[in-house]
Amino acid sequence: MNPEDLKNCALFTIWLGANDASLAEQKVELPEYRNNLSQMITYLSSDLGLSSERIVLINPPPIDETKEDPDKPKIRTLENTRLYAKACIEVAKANGVECVDMFNALLNQEDWQSYLIDGLHFCRKGSNFVTERLIPVVESRLSPCAMIFPHWVEALKLDLRKPIPW
Repeated sequence: MNPEDLKNCALFTIWLGANDASLAEQKVELPEYRNNLSQMITYLSSDLGLSSERIVLINPPPIDETKEDPDKPKIRTLENTRLYAKACIEVAKANGVECVDMFNALLNQEDWQSYLIDGLHFCRKGSNFVTERLIPVVESRLSPCAMIFPHWVEALKLDLRKPIPW
């Protein structure tokens, strides 16, 4: 990646932590997770010149442990994921970037487990929930687009036998 790649970048999201918080082979120790996030932010902002307003972290969602196989050792826990979610918020704050707190936003839903298909991955309802949280973040970083063509109601009034005025 180079600065030219980010020339027209309105928003760069970093969403890590669900697998990092695993207790199995995917585990990334919490200090390393923090450091990795900080290094990514530094790389984007200092090395590539992306302004901090355009960098957004998203912390990991909660884990529904009840959907794991009870006959196997636990791979993920809600409490361990909470530590990573909190760390993500702290790293964002320390680096002056926004963090979308997906962990607490989802956990505050009455039936939050129903948003996850397997305890980790979002089902359709969960994906819609994520979209609802991210749209305002995206919209806040995009300038209003000028309307190039007339509104469809106005276009219906045009005499199409004449040259179109745009």
